Amino acid sequence: MAIMMNVLPSHDSPRLILGLLLTGSAAIASAADYTPTFYGRFNVSVDNINHDGAMQLIRGNAATGNNEWQLSSNISMIGIKGEMDLDVSNLQVIYQAEFEIHVDDGENSDSNTFAQRNIFAGLSHKTFGTLKAGRFDTPLKKTEGKIDQFADVQADIDVLIGGQNRVSNIVQYSTPAMADIVSVNVAVIEAEGDDVDGDGVPETGFADVISSSLVVEYDWLYAAIAYEKNQNARRSVDGITLTANERVDSARAVFKATFAGFEGGILLQQSKDTAPGSALRDDSAMVSAAWSIERFKVKVQLGQSDGHISDERGRLAAVGLDIRLGDKTTAYTYASQLKLTEADLKDTTYAIGLLHKF
Repeated sequence: MAIMMNVLPSHDSPRLILGLLLTGSAAIASAADYTPTFYGRFNVSVDNINHDGAMQLIRGNAATGNNEWQLSSNISMIGIKGEMDLDVSNLQVIYQAEFEIHVDDGENSDSNTFAQRNIFAGLSHKTFGTLKAGRFDTPLKKTEGKIDQFADVQADIDVLIGGQNRVSNIVQYSTPAMADIVSVNVAVIEAEGDDVDGDGVPETGFADVISSSLVVEYDWLYAAIAYEKNQNARRSVDGITLTANERVDSARAVFKATFAGFEGGILLQQSKDTAPGSALRDDSAMVSAAWSIERFKVKVQLGQSDGHISDERGRLAAVGLDIRLGDKTTAYTYASQLKLTEADLKDTTYAIGLLHKF
């Protein structure tokens, strides 16, 4: 009888059941707060290209002609990212794994379905800042911000100006935004035995390659300065990409203003060859502007890079129109031309595309 009475419901049972349900709901809600975010984008365009090979020459390759229609995937991607509170007050673990996908061919030229993009893990503290390590964009590259109005298509700043590096074996510290305005980023890239300064001796130190930036963001203003040492050249009109070392020291300054539907930006950069005795140098500048009227955005961009020794001059011009079809979907069209004056080469592109983010 005593046993039966112990298992029979009491007047406290509803309170107990409600407490258990609330506890379970709180646990589920807490778990949901830390569910990784799945995200991505599809950026597909039909391009009419008439290329002499200017882009290839800037990359240090032999220039070859190409005149055709093509379907471009334009850095379509998928990824997961997230953060989670740890037992230490105000400390979180952060992570991201992002991969490029190929909407046009299903795989890249190396027969890979996925290509690594920004992948890292780290710790973030509200007071002490963020420390992360992996493979991701350098601080100098990130200063580009939204100044490049034609990112990831044939008119991207990357076709002319170097410094747009995403590197492996990178460790970065970022301060919190001081006064919610100013932040500093410092990254070291492990050389792991590569000769990054061209002196014939492999580098094995902790900070043989560095990238750093100071960023100011306040209301309508975005401004940044950045410096890199012994970084990959990637692009050069002065022939740095043709040298055995292909490393540069670069300084960059950017400024962007946004108000009343208008965006205006400028980027200045100088990159010097690090090879001993070399005087090769690229002096580059880019200006961009955009006007947004309801769902329409008209944009224009001009870039120039001058070689110090070769007298080569690269020029990039682009004009485009974006039409917002929804919060995450945009149709667009643009025309661009990349020109090398001394080599007398022109790459011209006309495109119409669709960008959808999720």
